[in-house]
Amino acid sequence: MTVACAGAVLVGTVPPALAAEPGVEPSATASQDPTPSAEPSTGPVNPVIADYDGRKINLAESWEGADVCTELPNGEVHCYDTTEESLADPDLPAKVRQ
Repeated sequence: MTVACAGAVLVGTVPPALAAEPGVEPSATASQDPTPSAEPSTGPVNPVIADYDGRKINLAESWEGADVCTELPNGEVHCYDTTEESLADPDLPAKVRQ
């Protein structure tokens, strides 16, 4: 049984006592068939370029070994090998480093 409620879809089973009579189709208010979406894009529309180990990397393609990435208030993205390294970045706001 599928129930749609406020934009969420819940999928589960109904106890036999509440199941519809055999041969009776349940009514549905929403289509259960997914509609095909537009053709998938061949690449990112706006790739995120980040600084990592002194070079620029495209996060949409690979993190190239980075484990942590942070977007700074100015919009730049920096990536690091560890959380500790990210918290030591002087470009990170002081209140975040605490």
